Amino acid sequence: MVSELTEVPVDATLSSSRRLTKAIFWTKRGGLAVLDQSLFAGAHFVLNILLARWLPAAEYGAFALAYSIFLLIATLHDALLIEPMMVFGAGKFAREESWYVGIILRGHMLLTLPIVMLMALLAYPLARFYTETVGLTFLALGLTMPLILLLWMVRRVFYVRLHPGWACLGSGFYFIIVVALAYAGYGTEKLSPLSAVLVMGVASLSASVVLLYRLSPQWRKPPSSELSVRKVVLEHWRYGRWALASAIAMWFPLNIAYLALPAWWGIEETGALRALMNFLNPILQGLGALSLLLVPVLVRHRNGRGIAQVNRTLTRFLALLLGITGAYLLLLLLFRVQMFEILYANKYVEHSGLPFILLILLPLAACFTKCFGSGLRALEQPSKVFRSYAIAAIFAVVLGLPLVKAYGILGASAGLALSYVLIASSMFILYWRATGIERTIGVGKTLNDWGTK
Repeated sequence: MVSELTEVPVDATLSSSRRLTKAIFWTKRGGLAVLDQSLFAGAHFVLNILLARWLPAAEYGAFALAYSIFLLIATLHDALLIEPMMVFGAGKFAREESWYVGIILRGHMLLTLPIVMLMALLAYPLARFYTETVGLTFLALGLTMPLILLLWMVRRVFYVRLHPGWACLGSGFYFIIVVALAYAGYGTEKLSPLSAVLVMGVASLSASVVLLYRLSPQWRKPPSSELSVRKVVLEHWRYGRWALASAIAMWFPLNIAYLALPAWWGIEETGALRALMNFLNPILQGLGALSLLLVPVLVRHRNGRGIAQVNRTLTRFLALLLGITGAYLLLLLLFRVQMFEILYANKYVEHSGLPFILLILLPLAACFTKCFGSGLRALEQPSKVFRSYAIAAIFAVVLGLPLVKAYGILGASAGLALSYVLIASSMFILYWRATGIERTIGVGKTLNDWGTK
């Protein structure tokens, strides 16, 4: 009896100690992930604020338009290299990660060359259809694109390793260089859409050099390795074809309004929409940072304790994201007029009412999108992620564009908000259907077999 009484507190103490250690571990890494994305997104935030404040609305609209098209083309790189790496780097290729990263970096160099050529070819028609500033900015984005996307990819490798602190260091370098060069351009009255792109390129190269030194990828195949370039290519294509389709579909709800507004309301309205989104991008980027950490964690949980642990992690993570997002949005709503006055010198303040309030639905819906999208990716079911984004893309084209034509920025805000609500709802339904299949048929073999269907 005595031994039984003494054993219970010991077990409870050990269990409590393990929980505390685990909580500290994830709090530290989650905090570093948020700090990393805060620095990275903060650099873009400062750059965009300076552009929106100092440039005429038409020039800032040209930058926003060129960058939105750049994001569409960058989805090719993200879908075929970065997103599969987040899954396979923490899963089936984890034991040979250094050699795997070396393969990915070579893939980056090979993939970006044709993308540069494509963007160079598109610059002229964009200049003719929109403005010369749009064309020149897009050309500059094309030339600096290998450097910009290299930093995007290298930062993610440290999330696969669950060491976001090093990504944070690279983002710190990026932030310092971008802000310093942007203020230098602002002070000398040389800040422009073109110079802003060059600033991003220089900062990306500098930060990438720092991170690659720490990363130390293997460029030659180890003699004992069974991992081949062909195997990586095939696995990335199997997963990435759906990720690419999802990325393209995701681009439409978020960016099609930037292309449509100049046709019906003028390119100045494109700049105004971007100015509104600048206030939401920090929290959206923060959600993205935490979701980057979530995918490899869910993969490990899937391979360890199974779908039940994945579901518990997702539930807790969703509660955390909603709490952080709700607090940020409350402050934004209360002080939005003052922020327009301070940051934009009263420019764009006329859009701080209903259009801005509608856009606040985006981060709330994004909490669900990031969580359940990460869950589907961890189950290696990217086809279901694509279905969710495809629904929103169809809505953005069929109903979103008429809203933009009829109501301008108000219609664009409504279209964006409704599109994201659709994405969140469909991802939630598809995830729980997928996990219902897993519970019925069993974990293990099922997780891999159903992921390929």
